[in-house]
Amino acid sequence: MKLWLDDMRDAPDDSWTVIRKVEPAIKFIRQFRPNTISLDHDIENRPDDETFKPVAYFIGEMYNNDVFWADDLEVRVHSDNPVGAKELQAILNDYGLIDVPWNPYTTDKAFKTKFGLT
Repeated sequence: MKLWLDDMRDAPDDSWTVIRKVEPAIKFIRQFRPNTISLDHDIENRPDDETFKPVAYFIGEMYNNDVFWADDLEVRVHSDNPVGAKELQAILNDYGLIDVPWNPYTTDKAFKTKFGLT
């Protein structure tokens, strides 16, 4: 099962379950334990500057408590926010999820070149 966390953008295809907010995402992960999770960082138009960082912490806690097995879990970041993407990667790395790739959603070649993603 694949989970796409993004407040605005649709998933790449219909094989993903799309969730747009933090609390439903955490409930979904707890209940279904998806084996692939792709995270956005920013949640737009929120007065409290909410992000998907709490979900990254939750994934890390579940990973550390062996709720996910290392071979069964793939986590990636698709945020177009470079600073936010690195924050998500750092959170996940702190929990032992290393090599979490950052693949921005954008198709802009100049953006990807600037950040060494091409």
